[in-house]
Amino acid sequence: MKCATICAYQQGKRFLIYPVFLVPVFLEPRGILSQPYLYLGKPKLYIEVLSMWTLLRLRLFDATLSLFSIISDRRRRLGCEKDGEEECVVGDIMELHNIRVHATQEKCSCLRFRIYQVLTCLFSALSKEKSPSELSSLQHESDFVLEDLPKVFLAILIIYHYGTSSPYQWMRELRWDFQGLNPISLLIDCAKCVASGSIKNADIGLEYISQISSPDGNAVQRMVSYFSEALGYRIIKHLPGVYKSINPSKTSLSSEDILVQKYFYELCPFLKFSYLITNQAIVEAMECEKVVHIIDLHCCEPAQWIDLLLTFKNRQGGPPHLKITGIHETKEVLDQMNFHLTSEAGNLDFPLQFYPVVSKLEDVDFEKLPVKTGDAIAITSVLQLHSLLSTDDDMAGRISPAAAASMNLQRAVHMGQRTFAEWLERDMINAYILSPDSALSPLSFGASPKMGIFLNAMRKLQPKLVVVTEQESNLNGSNLMERVDRALYFYSALFDCLDSTVVRTSVERQKLERMLLGEQIKNIIACEGVDRKERHEKLEKWIRRLEMAGFVKVPLSYNGRIEAKNLLQRYSCKYKFREENDCLLVCWSDRPLFSVSAWSFKR
Repeated sequence: MKCATICAYQQGKRFLIYPVFLVPVFLEPRGILSQPYLYLGKPKLYIEVLSMWTLLRLRLFDATLSLFSIISDRRRRLGCEKDGEEECVVGDIMELHNIRVHATQEKCSCLRFRIYQVLTCLFSALSKEKSPSELSSLQHESDFVLEDLPKVFLAILIIYHYGTSSPYQWMRELRWDFQGLNPISLLIDCAKCVASGSIKNADIGLEYISQISSPDGNAVQRMVSYFSEALGYRIIKHLPGVYKSINPSKTSLSSEDILVQKYFYELCPFLKFSYLITNQAIVEAMECEKVVHIIDLHCCEPAQWIDLLLTFKNRQGGPPHLKITGIHETKEVLDQMNFHLTSEAGNLDFPLQFYPVVSKLEDVDFEKLPVKTGDAIAITSVLQLHSLLSTDDDMAGRISPAAAASMNLQRAVHMGQRTFAEWLERDMINAYILSPDSALSPLSFGASPKMGIFLNAMRKLQPKLVVVTEQESNLNGSNLMERVDRALYFYSALFDCLDSTVVRTSVERQKLERMLLGEQIKNIIACEGVDRKERHEKLEKWIRRLEMAGFVKVPLSYNGRIEAKNLLQRYSCKYKFREENDCLLVCWSDRPLFSVSAWSFKR
């Protein structure tokens, strides 16, 4: 057990803080003190606090928050705020456990964000090269005054800041968790404030997170940056006019769509894995067919079908007559697909017909597709079907976000609310009803009527093969915090695999994360109702859903699995796949990220 005696001064009074025993405290992983050591030791660093030299070293930032909580609590109980009282006793740090047990989550979050305010002020002061002794006179824009802090706590905060910009090598090399700073934990606290309508605390937290995260940092910093941006968008969506003015309707250029898909295809093995398994399944299912008609529900990558042309070209007995119906909502994308495929087919002297269909997936009319009797049909869907799980809240008799915000604004005017933040918090508490969670009724189409209609229309075509690729994550819940937790789990693996296999200075990686992953995160966190398209669900739910629609599973090719294994190994040894229920899951470090399953029409 280590012990330290620390003296501090406040407003001309001397407070003796003794003895502070620094012992392990066993708490749950997300408690206030998850790594409970605040200790003194080499290498030494001295900080001057009002002409005193105090030997301190920061082990965990949360420990300092709890220490401050103890100091404040003891001062109140001992009446140290009254004149004449000069001594404050801080007991064993084991008392942290009692504080953690009895403090409500709201109070903990409030204290945490009050400290963030102090940190913001300190960062600003330190960037202007103010000395530590001058910081005691600084005051944040809020009513929180730094002079109210015991100077020992102020010194700890100063050392904390020097952890990332100190001339001392040992402090610069401290890991995030050693410095006591966990961006993901702070992000979760912010999300809780957003979910509960505590906009003031959320604003403070997001401001602080913006200083420790960056789209150009390490994997955690980049991911947290996009999640915090999504939380910010969720807040301002309650002001539809403001939201639309800074986030106008997307007029995505076809070149951008093509570019981001190209980056995803090249930098990660997931699409190549899906295409390889899909093509091998098509080749085996259509072994004796003379006319093969492929319906691609998201036709944007010519490399997949060019590989299929080469495989069919070498088929024993000659290639089939191949028809490809490509569906995409952007005409320019389909034009490029048509150009590349017809050019390659001409070079190979391959019989190919390409039919472009410009349409959103939910608006596709299968009866109008150029399908003829005798065509052996294969339908492919890569990361598309989950968008059909979105529901139209207006059709369900719910209030739209814009209408709800408008009504609350009118009420705010008449009620004479004092501040914008108060109105916004009230609006979020009285927010429109969230869209239902289809996961609540996985064995029915009631919660996702578009999905039921779409799968029934697919079934009427009597396809010989259907190959579905989807994200292996459950992000279709109506509860915001569940979505945040699960999205962090899913996207942390994606950012990690990119960080491990692509250099940090890669412009392609930055664009991929911003234009694809960042937009997906924003949709998952900030949107509700019909606007929330990224509704990922796990394989088990897709199996039940497709079986209910009248499809049966088709075992995937052994040869395809061998080729897929070699493909993944070329990227990284951390990429693996495993078989589950006759389907394949592609993983990063044993964490499943995407599933591929094959189906056939049940006769």
